[in-house]
Amino acid sequence: MTSNPPTGEPEQQWQQPNFDAPRDEQFVQPVTGHVIVPGVGGRVPPPSTFETMIGTLAKLVWPVAILMIIFTGVSFWPGLIGAIVVGTILSALKNNLRQRRRWQVQPPEVGPDQR
Repeated sequence: MTSNPPTGEPEQQWQQPNFDAPRDEQFVQPVTGHVIVPGVGGRVPPPSTFETMIGTLAKLVWPVAILMIIFTGVSFWPGLIGAIVVGTILSALKNNLRQRRRWQVQPPEVGPDQR
């Protein structure tokens, strides 16, 4: 094991930088272009009754499938495959309806004085 003897120069140490900006650097830069403000603009309409019903059915597929497999004469594999297929279809339909509802929202109109 070897060690280097000190050369007489002081070892550099890290120091916390000063986070206060000088007074000449503290200014507000003007905003140009289209500014999007959260909460301002079009509102997303609430889900329709049909969309809510599809979402509820999509959540109930697995509990119903498990109960049918346990308490009725439904075989395990057909019940499992049926639950996968029905759950996938209902979830995709619910997502499609949600996307259509969100696409209907138009951004607020920008007038010539707001540009």
